[in-house]
Amino acid sequence: MSLDKMREIWKEEGGPSTMRVDREWLMGMVRRRQRDFNLTILRRDVVEVSVALFCAAFFIFCGIKSESVWGHSVGSLYLLSATDLWVAGFLVVDRFRWKKRASYPPEPSTAFLDRSVSEIEHQIWLLKNVLWWYLLPPAAGILCVFVQVFLQAAWVAGETGGLWVLRGTFTGAFMFTLLVFYGVYHLNQRCVRKDLEPRRHELVELRQNLNRGESPDSV
Repeated sequence: MSLDKMREIWKEEGGPSTMRVDREWLMGMVRRRQRDFNLTILRRDVVEVSVALFCAAFFIFCGIKSESVWGHSVGSLYLLSATDLWVAGFLVVDRFRWKKRASYPPEPSTAFLDRSVSEIEHQIWLLKNVLWWYLLPPAAGILCVFVQVFLQAAWVAGETGGLWVLRGTFTGAFMFTLLVFYGVYHLNQRCVRKDLEPRRHELVELRQNLNRGESPDSV
């Protein structure tokens, strides 16, 4: 961690401008920041799992009700529900596997920094691969729903001459869905560049400084 960065953090913490930054204060500050980071990740996972489970239940309900509306079931809604369950299951399994791997007794400060770096690197991996485990499965389910509903509606629209309107409607809906998914992907990659990568760099730099026995004299 650079001296300029430590000056900023010390000022944010409300410390006197001439106080010496010792190792105990520094590690206490790092532990608090890492604890806040882990709580943020936990809240995110709880929200994501809750939303995925709600969507799964909603699409199952829609699949059941579609039979009374369309006269036959939109079976692809069950596939879409399964993709939401996949996302929820992936997050739950990933959290338990990671916690099991990272759970060990309190250790020296350098070991704590190693663990913190590993936690952040794991989040970087998750967000960089968000396309494969988070976006692509629901996207495939939504595409199947679009195709099935379009084919069923086209059969009726073809008889009434409204097929071109149907095509325009579904094309617009599909493009809007792609735009939303791209926005989610872009936001995740921006989070990696603007937040996670700089945080990882700070911890790695601090780890290297502690290994060399360096500490800033004052801030």
